[in-house]
Amino acid sequence: MHDVAIVGGGPVGMLLAVLLAQEGRDVAAFEERDTISPRARAIGIHPPSVEALAEAGVEVPAHGRPIADGVAMADGRVLGAMPLAGVYALAQQHVERMLRARLATLAPGSLRLGRRVLGLHPVSGGHRLDVEGGAAASARLVVAADGLRSTIRELVGVPVVRRRGVAHYLMADVDGDALGDRALLAFEREGVVESFPLPGGRRRWVARVAPPMPEADFEALAAVVRARTGRVLDSPSPVSAFTAKQGLAARTVHFGSSDAAVVLIGDAAHEISPIGGQGLNLGWLEARALARVLTGGPGTRDALAAFEAERMRATRRAIAQAAFNTAMGRALSRSGHAARSLAIRSLGAPPLARHLADAFTMRTL
Repeated sequence: MHDVAIVGGGPVGMLLAVLLAQEGRDVAAFEERDTISPRARAIGIHPPSVEALAEAGVEVPAHGRPIADGVAMADGRVLGAMPLAGVYALAQQHVERMLRARLATLAPGSLRLGRRVLGLHPVSGGHRLDVEGGAAASARLVVAADGLRSTIRELVGVPVVRRRGVAHYLMADVDGDALGDRALLAFEREGVVESFPLPGGRRRWVARVAPPMPEADFEALAAVVRARTGRVLDSPSPVSAFTAKQGLAARTVHFGSSDAAVVLIGDAAHEISPIGGQGLNLGWLEARALARVLTGGPGTRDALAAFEAERMRATRRAIAQAAFNTAMGRALSRSGHAARSLAIRSLGAPPLARHLADAFTMRTL
């Protein structure tokens, strides 16, 4: 029987696996995909996550691009600037590959690719997992890191409580870097346009759009960016369209009849608007916190209850921050746009700017 079975081999599950393997724990991780998805995903790594990844032997500063600061603009005028020291841009896929390589060194064979978990059954001292292909495994503790449509969350019957607010966006990573290491947040009347530096002299552009969402093609995104900011995107790239929603699992620690726990982390535990980069970073912090709880054993009820309470508080704060970010980026009337610009000027001035930067970079989580 394994000490811990992790369902989901994405960046959150892999960080937990590495941290536990470093402590000599017997870990098995199951991932239904054979390969890492190439599509554009999260890029912003906040200071607490940089520290958590360093504990797992992944040095983000050696691979990522620092984001020096963020400038807020509207109607061609600068409204304020926010220091972002310690924030790095690095593609989620790159981090995932480094974590997998680290795990392969620490515990060869512990990551089972192409292995979807189909069932979960309480047994003496833990759970048995039914795995695609007729295989089975058992573990004292099961951790669900299997994403928004978590199979494990459904199997244990944990509902998701939906939060208000939905927003639609177009996104692409393009060549060209006229803004250097600076992030741009253009709060225009028709909706926000955001841009962040990437490694290799590239930039990510994200534009909020009104439903019905236009086709996810480069021309549509370039037209929105040009109309709102005057900036020209002339390096055609694949475009993603996504809808930002928010939700929170009713609980993140579940005890079955065997008294063995199932713990939800990452997107299995919460859906958070990606605007502001809260979701993935929150998952990494959950992985680090859970690894600390499990270092000496499978985790007592009291220790897991304390973990759940602490991380639930952090998740609610992150959801509130993400909701604020999303609300600030919506299209507004002329008077509403003027009021928002005035509010951003106030938030971007001392001493509020420092507190806002700490919240945005998740230093308070």
